[in-house]
This record gives sequence, structure tokens and C-alpha cells, in this order.
Amino acid sequence: MQTPNTRMRADRRSGLISLGLIGGLGLLLTGVLVGYFLAPQQGPSELAAPVDGSYPVAEELFDDARDVELDIGFAESTSLTVNRPGTVTAVSCEVGKPVSSGTTPIEIDGQAVLALATSKPLWRELKNGDSGEDVDALRAALADLGAPLDRTGSLNSSVLAAVADFIGEPHETVKSVNPGMFIWLSDQGGLVESCPLRVGMRAEENAAAIHISGAVESAQVVDYPRDVATGAHVLQVGEQGIAVDDAGRIADSDLAKLAASSEVQDARMQLAGAPANGNSDAGTDATNSSTSSEAQHATLTVMLSLATPRTVGSVSPAALFGTVGTKACMTDGTEIVPVTVLGSRTGVTFVEPAGEKPLPHVATAPNDLSLTCSHAT
Repeated sequence: MQTPNTRMRADRRSGLISLGLIGGLGLLLTGVLVGYFLAPQQGPSELAAPVDGSYPVAEELFDDARDVELDIGFAESTSLTVNRPGTVTAVSCEVGKPVSSGTTPIEIDGQAVLALATSKPLWRELKNGDSGEDVDALRAALADLGAPLDRTGSLNSSVLAAVADFIGEPHETVKSVNPGMFIWLSDQGGLVESCPLRVGMRAEENAAAIHISGAVESAQVVDYPRDVATGAHVLQVGEQGIAVDDAGRIADSDLAKLAASSEVQDARMQLAGAPANGNSDAGTDATNSSTSSEAQHATLTVMLSLATPRTVGSVSPAALFGTVGTKACMTDGTEIVPVTVLGSRTGVTFVEPAGEKPLPHVATAPNDLSLTCSHAT
């Protein structure tokens, strides 16, 4: 039988044992934590130090892509005129859209006026049997629109019938052709900035029917990068891939292709103060850098890249030696291979062999300070 004193001694022994266990666990946990923080930590494999100074040379597709600023110059805005006085009875002019040859953007006194892109503006009334450069220009423009006409020849019933079809009139009512039946389009194109004539208004002779934006006259990369890889490069403007020369210029022959992109059209409309694509909520990455009355400029951020990406070697920068500019060397421990440095990103340098020797599969960081890189000297 336990006395009260016996129970008290047993309780004290139990408490001492519990405290001892807690203290032991605490010391064990402290040891684990100290060991964790003092032990070297294992990092990502790609950051680990190379074994014996050897760096694998991997293959990678290289396109030399980077963002650049493209400066685009636009010609002065112009006006399309009608040479027929009368009352405007219909208008299909739409801001932000091109005026296409073969369309009828306006109607005066119930008769459609045909927009026509001719090499020469029509300046006289033409009748059956007339010939000349203006007649040939008319025939060629109608033929371009699909009319079954020879591009040269005199004005005849076939030409009159084609004009009647485009303006929606019976053949027998069109006996001659006069400048008042047309809105002349130059070959520069452009987008509608405004439509000053409205239904019900009185149009006077040579009245401005449509204001159109100026054509693209030039395009040049601002501060063309000096470190681009050798090879043809292109600019990606929307869905268009457009070639540039070694100075970052777009050839005149490709300016129409550039102008067709929605990004350039939006920039052109914003310079004119009109909503992009006719939508006041539409946006663009273009910035206005000039607003002179003769010419305007906009700047677009576009991507510059190699026209044809190529397979190159990628290696740690530590594997290169004798680097001078874009020239360097690498070695597999036996042979020295001259290389051209094309570019880099964090921890990786892109190289191509500069001579006939192929790139090694493994590059070794050179320990021999007497090694020379003849390619870089």
C-alpha cells in the first residue's frame, strides 16, 4: 500500500523522466537544424560547376530575334475630287478604309461616280473612235478590274459597255465618257481620313469628296543594331515578314507590302487624327514623331530576326578564350577551333565555326595560358 509520501516520490521521478525526454528531443532537433544550415546546399543542375572544366556543346536553333523601333514616313494627305456639280444622293465612303479602284464611293444626282486608278487622269470627253494615252489608260484600268478589253486601242462600244457596267447604268445610256463620271485614284493608295460630302449636300465642280492619308514613303530601323548576326534579316510587322538591308532600310519595292499591314494603317490614321480602323476604341503601338504639313512619321515596335534561322552551337562563355569582338576560340583539349560569336543569353553563348573545323562535342576550359587564338588576332 502506497503512502502519500511514496506517491509524491513517484510523481517526481515521472516528471524528471519527461523533462529529460523533452530536453533530449530539443538537442536532437537543434543538431539537425545546425547540420542542415552548415551542410553545402544542392543547387539546380544547370548551375553546377562543370566536371574537370568540360562544357558540353549543344545544338540550338538561332534566329537572332530582338525588338527594334521602325520609323515610317508618310506623304502629305491628299483629296479626291469630283468634277460633276450636283446634289449628293448617296455616300459609301468609310473612314479608315481604302478607296479601291472599281468602287463607287459617291453618287451625284442619282448617278454613281466610279473611283478608277488610271496612269493618267482623264481630262476630256471621249467618244467612239477617240484614241490616245488617256484612252489607253482608261482601257488598261478597266482591264485590270476584269473587263474583257485589250489594254490599248481606241474607245469603242466595248469600253463604253464596261464603264456602264461599273456605274450600274444601261449600256444604251452611256454614249461617251467624261471626267465627271470618275474619281481619279493615283497609284499611291491611302486610307480615308474624312468624307466631307454628305447626302443632301450640294457638290460643286472639283469639290473634295474624300480626304485620304498619304502613302508610305520610307521605312528605316532606328539605331540599327551593330551586333546582328551575318545573314539576311526581316522585320515582322503584324503578319508581314519584310526584308531589310544591312542598314535596316525597307526597299521602295516593299513599301506597299508594309503599308498593307493593319499596324501601319492604324498608325497612319492616328497621325491624321482619325480613329484607327474607324473605331475610336482601337489602339496601336505607334507613336507620332512628327506632324508637319508635308510629311509625317510614326514609330512602330517590331521584331527583327534572321530570315532563315540556323542551327548553331551553344556553350558556356567560360569555354571561350582569346575573344576579340565577335571572334574567339574554343578547344576540346586537343585542337583549337576558331569560332564566331553570334549572341548570348544568361549563361549561354551562341557560336559558329569560323573555319573548316567543326565544333567539338565538348569544350574544355583552357588551363594552358600559352594557347593562342589565331582567329582573334
